[in-house]
Amino acid sequence: MKKISLIAAGILLFTAGVASGSSINGDYKGNPIVKLTVNGKEVVSEIPAQIIDGTTMLPLRAISEALGAEQSKISWKPGTYAVDLLVRTPDIPEALDQQIGSLYQHSKDLFQERKASKGKVVFGTLGSSVTVGAGSTGPTKTWSYAVFDKFNKDIAAGSTRYENTGFGGYTTALLLKENKADVIAKQKLDFLLFETCLINDYGSHIPIEQTKSNIREIVKQIQTKSPNTRIVLTSANPIKKTAPNGQGLTYEDYVNQVGAFIQDNGWTYFDIYHPFVEEIQKQGLALDDLLSDEAHPNDKGYAIWGNILLDYVYGKRS
Repeated sequence: MKKISLIAAGILLFTAGVASGSSINGDYKGNPIVKLTVNGKEVVSEIPAQIIDGTTMLPLRAISEALGAEQSKISWKPGTYAVDLLVRTPDIPEALDQQIGSLYQHSKDLFQERKASKGKVVFGTLGSSVTVGAGSTGPTKTWSYAVFDKFNKDIAAGSTRYENTGFGGYTTALLLKENKADVIAKQKLDFLLFETCLINDYGSHIPIEQTKSNIREIVKQIQTKSPNTRIVLTSANPIKKTAPNGQGLTYEDYVNQVGAFIQDNGWTYFDIYHPFVEEIQKQGLALDDLLSDEAHPNDKGYAIWGNILLDYVYGKRS
């Protein structure tokens, strides 16, 4: 039984039967060359697949590119003799701001295209109770309404419609379990602001790697079911609880690690958390001044969130 490994910046070991001896494909530095195909297409690389000491070695970089992961990053760490492979999901579009400029300009252009047919720009939200607006005095005090109201003033009265799809107490796991991507698909949105439910993932002690995996799957499902919807991921407001959870992580750890994960994947990310903290310091406020309880903003807190979000939407913040 021969072994197969991946080489050229990464090694993965598994077994498969191969024949011994010289190869009909020629040799590379005295080692038999193996013909490699991915999804039926031959892969040609600078260092070919080959048999070394009874193990079939495959070029990892060439394979990842053949699978559509051109944006993947493979790093060799000589100090520790380690390889780090980051695979960016190929079916998720590039960052929104790299494709179409500011979200406001994109929405304005869409409205001009639809003006003759009296069509509207439609955006939506997905997230937890802080997306619903829990803690505010009403739906006109939420961060999503701030975008809706501003668009209707700056683009045109009646130009914009929005769907606020928040679920109180939901974690990323619950969004997946209950197929909330299907809810979003029915709304036929132009763009979606996805608040990533980190307050609840932190409070429910969900492992951070599971949170990342859940977010990846949610984004993939939405993009598959709603290919014309642009997805923007956001963090949420700071909360009072600062102690580590059962995973040994603070809420800020979740925000930082998930934010880095989102950006590493090249997805559009609006970080609300850190500018919110900066605004508290700038205005000389206490967090208690902006929250209605342990986690939910009051009207003043949602106003700060809304203003931060609008800076991103209008391209004033990146």
